[in-house]
Amino acid sequence: MSVELCTIYKQIAAGNGKEYELLFSIVGLFSSVMEFDPVTDDPLPVTVDDVLYGLSSVNAEKCDWQNDRLQHVVCFVSTAVRNLIDLLHEKNIREHRITRPEQVREVDSRSMMWLAKKPGFTVKQKIASEQRMMGVYHTTSLDTAENRLFKVFMQNLEDVLLEKENACYKCGLSISEDFERFVSTVHQWLKSDEALLIGKWNNTPPNNTLLNDKNYRKIWKAHLMLRNLNDQVQYDLDHLESLKKSACFWLFVAKMNRYNDVRFQQRVLFPDSMSLSLMPEKTALVGYMKTSSWGKIKYTLDDFSIPQISEVTQLFSFAEDKCNSLLPNKAFAVPEKFVNGDVKLTEVAAVDLSTVLPSYTFGNGSKGRFSQKLVHQSQCVKDIWYPCSSAHSKLIYTKSKDYKTFSIHSIFNAKLLPDSDSDDNKSYVEKACSSFAKTIKGELCCGKCLYVTSDDVDDFSPSVNAFKFSMNSTFSNTEILPRSIAILFTKLQDIQKNFHEGDVISVRMIYEDYEIKSKIRVNYDKELAKENPETKGFVFQRLSVTREDVKKIIPPKNVPKNMEHLLTSLDANLLKDSFSVDEFHFESKTSFQKITAAKKEIVFYADDDSSVGAVEYDCLQKITPDIPLWLDVLPKLSMVDSTGKEYVLVEPEIVSIRPVVGRPVDIKIPWKFSFPIGKEFYEFPLAQGANKESSKYFAFIKDSSLPLERETTCRLKLTYTYGNPLPYNLEFIPISETAEFKSVSVKWENKSHKDYIHDMPVPNFVREYTWADMRAVKKRDLEKKSNLIDEWLPKEYSKIIYSGTFTLLRTFSPKPTFSSQNDNKSAFFFHISRLNRDAICFIDNRQHPQVGCKVWCCLMETRKGIQGVDPHVVGRNWNKTEFTKSLRFPAIMVWNNGRSIEDEACPIVFREGTKKVLEKLKNILQEEKLPTCVANEFMFFLSCMHKDIPDWFYPYLTNVLDNVSDYFDYPNWIAYALGDCSTEWQNDLLERTFSLLEDPKKAEYAIRILAVALWRVNSFVFNLTSYDARVLVTAIQKQFDDLKNNQLKAAVSPKLKKQKNLNDNRLYSACLECLIALCRLRKKKNGKDADSNMLSALSPVANPYVKSIVENMKSIKCEIKTFLTFDIERSPDDHTPELLYAAHGYLSGLIDSNAIKVLEADFNE
Repeated sequence: MSVELCTIYKQIAAGNGKEYELLFSIVGLFSSVMEFDPVTDDPLPVTVDDVLYGLSSVNAEKCDWQNDRLQHVVCFVSTAVRNLIDLLHEKNIREHRITRPEQVREVDSRSMMWLAKKPGFTVKQKIASEQRMMGVYHTTSLDTAENRLFKVFMQNLEDVLLEKENACYKCGLSISEDFERFVSTVHQWLKSDEALLIGKWNNTPPNNTLLNDKNYRKIWKAHLMLRNLNDQVQYDLDHLESLKKSACFWLFVAKMNRYNDVRFQQRVLFPDSMSLSLMPEKTALVGYMKTSSWGKIKYTLDDFSIPQISEVTQLFSFAEDKCNSLLPNKAFAVPEKFVNGDVKLTEVAAVDLSTVLPSYTFGNGSKGRFSQKLVHQSQCVKDIWYPCSSAHSKLIYTKSKDYKTFSIHSIFNAKLLPDSDSDDNKSYVEKACSSFAKTIKGELCCGKCLYVTSDDVDDFSPSVNAFKFSMNSTFSNTEILPRSIAILFTKLQDIQKNFHEGDVISVRMIYEDYEIKSKIRVNYDKELAKENPETKGFVFQRLSVTREDVKKIIPPKNVPKNMEHLLTSLDANLLKDSFSVDEFHFESKTSFQKITAAKKEIVFYADDDSSVGAVEYDCLQKITPDIPLWLDVLPKLSMVDSTGKEYVLVEPEIVSIRPVVGRPVDIKIPWKFSFPIGKEFYEFPLAQGANKESSKYFAFIKDSSLPLERETTCRLKLTYTYGNPLPYNLEFIPISETAEFKSVSVKWENKSHKDYIHDMPVPNFVREYTWADMRAVKKRDLEKKSNLIDEWLPKEYSKIIYSGTFTLLRTFSPKPTFSSQNDNKSAFFFHISRLNRDAICFIDNRQHPQVGCKVWCCLMETRKGIQGVDPHVVGRNWNKTEFTKSLRFPAIMVWNNGRSIEDEACPIVFREGTKKVLEKLKNILQEEKLPTCVANEFMFFLSCMHKDIPDWFYPYLTNVLDNVSDYFDYPNWIAYALGDCSTEWQNDLLERTFSLLEDPKKAEYAIRILAVALWRVNSFVFNLTSYDARVLVTAIQKQFDDLKNNQLKAAVSPKLKKQKNLNDNRLYSACLECLIALCRLRKKKNGKDADSNMLSALSPVANPYVKSIVENMKSIKCEIKTFLTFDIERSPDDHTPELLYAAHGYLSGLIDSNAIKVLEADFNE
């Protein structure tokens, strides 16, 4: 059976409750290091550091029994009690009273029933007898269910509080003013008239009003806690020995943590307020201790065996003795945060944020360094991130993926900023910035805070803006100052001696592995010199800021270490002396280096204190607040539209501003901008710097009036407000009064709202021709249109059917006289009997020779064999005709776009003629011995027919693919034969082609084949899977690497350059053609979205190979020749080749689909 809490307090008052006093003291000890949710009263996660530092501030004198569980209930409910006393809920009551008729204002059915029972026929007669009438009256009452609960809670609470107060007086303990005030408040309310009007609580279940109101909900929670308090105290009493053991353990660890050569690994603790447990029993607290060297230490609750303890002072003595036995002759220092005590509020202070332990200077000139590090770390526990270290942590663990660490360098170091600005780290960085601002506030305790940052602060960075917002929220007055300006005011007197008006000073700020250089011009202001002689009229104007990465600037012993350097070099398994907190002090080992005026250069190191200069600047600026002591020049800023056109917002080195916090400066923009219609939002990438350096930020415009129904032209209004979290403010104001919106402001985003996986641009396919179009086709080198299926091809078919072999009667002859040359020539093949070799010659198409006729020509050995030059035929015979190269163009055009002679739209006459030609070609290729060049022309013609190819020709194609290196000039055979991959043998051919991509020596041929095949048939690309797309992208990326290497080698060897140039040009173009075609896979054939695997395969965000291609695409210098033609909307100043521009735009997603249109694929080029 549980012991009544009132009885316990009576025993304590009588001096018989030593055991209870010890129990309540231990409860208070653990409660002091726990944090509770103010709404639910659930214990919040805490860090090991917070617990250890909290216990370090407690001693035996402060740890009395007053801070028990009842005190926790009082702390939880005190605010709700005060709120409810002032404004209790009331309910409306409707009453019926019998009174004089003139006092009745409302009647109801019950009133009329009462009146009906009275004698008389009219209302006047019924009332006249008694001059009384029943009326309805409304009033309010405090006697509600929630108020009854409140009253019974206050009554029960008063009984226990009075007993506790009496016990405190009997024991001679001082009671806090807050406790006395609360007890008095409870007592006075119970004696008030309001309490008397409230009835008795009947243990009714809570209603909606009780649970929805935050104050009554707290009363209900506290009521349950108070009702269970006796059982909870009994539970604590039964486990008193384990609580003693736990208290000794944590006090011992807290004492150890005060020693400088002891480090405990940070982690998140999840306390249990019911069992007063900070971590599970079997869990070990791991740390490191330095004696002769660093060694690992590990403590658990099972390691402790404690003696008989009856007083709380014995707990502290036991912990102290155990520490002394473990580390004799060592002094345990109290943490600085508790030594400093209360710090007086100063008017102004400056802090230099170049290190994780910043240096500061107060307005009175006193200087110091932070006792707390600007480091914030989170730990992932069950997919939830919790803060696991505080500014006092002495051991930062970084070797686990479950930890995220941020320091002040994560915000102001350009190398670390991209990771901090990522969306995954946004919430953590905001918490870190809030923590940093609170730490700075606690260290400085000033009204105005000047914080010095690096010169290359990114005004658009969300992390930087989050820090500015936290500082502005924490301090009533803040000002940010570049380090270069603060440095100049640090050595103002030296500068006034060595520099003059018009001089440009180069301030070099040297860090561990990089250098920031700021150019600052010295201006002279006559009025400033008069009003503030100490400045001598010097006004510093910052002109430019550059950053340069260097491997080694100063000797290693002088290189200041930042937190990131320490974090990356820290290995928990290989501990070093870098654990020492002295390593974080960054004491300056270099001083101001006075350079001759001729160099006009000042060198400062990252650890040099610039906070002194910031205070000096503030003091001088207060004397002449209307005259600026330094000016800033904004860097060039522009935005780029989807066509690549640049819109300059800030001209470089022209816009000079006076850096006054909170005062906007107008920046004039002369040009106007027109919003196109039909878009849900507008987004423009930003370009920063004079070199048009691409930025990771975007100007995002979204408004309820979008999409626009008509094009709207706007003027631009841009302002810059120094010191604001978002200094730039851009607004578009329509010129027309009838515009669909009055104005719209730009939001600066670090992430594109375009989905670079699901919302990427998709190229269109080229124009597709029909069978009817084949009757009027125009070739580029011909003026008139040709009928391919009724005239051109039938004519060529007759040549094939009646072709034969010619015999040369006379091999050599004098050069004949040829009076006229005709461009309309045909190729004739013949056999040289004497040499037993084939030859080919071109002759006037009007002279058709016959077998056995005399052909006079000069023979020439060429790369393709023997060729006849200047031929002449004697006699004419029209029985046989020749086979000519004029078959290529119609074959490529007719069987393009997947057309087949089996189509219903194909003319019957043309279909039958084609079948006869196929039968003839089978006999010619299999029976007759043809010249190689003629056989190749026949096979080229058959390849163009794709699925109309007869089965007997398939072995020829596989032979070409298997020996593709020997057929380098004929890769299009396979490309044309693939067609739409509607047959089994075509799919097999496609698989064979993709297998070549895995062979580094043959991948080039496969890419050239696919570049043509992907643009021959609209549906061909949709036969590819996401795996095929990844394989092809990977192969192209490797070819790009090879092309870059070839160019590097060619730069050294001119001979190699001549050999590789031609092949590299065509391969590079083929790669780009493949990439554009693959982008069509972002949409399915039916227009729906592609699957996520396919989208990821073609996204520079999800596929690193695509990202590499986008980055290196424009760095390869090759002449581009392509069969594709485009219609591109872009800036007239952009002279990038169309194929390269389209491939880069589609693959990167930086263009709109409407900005580029693929017009035609001309395979005859």
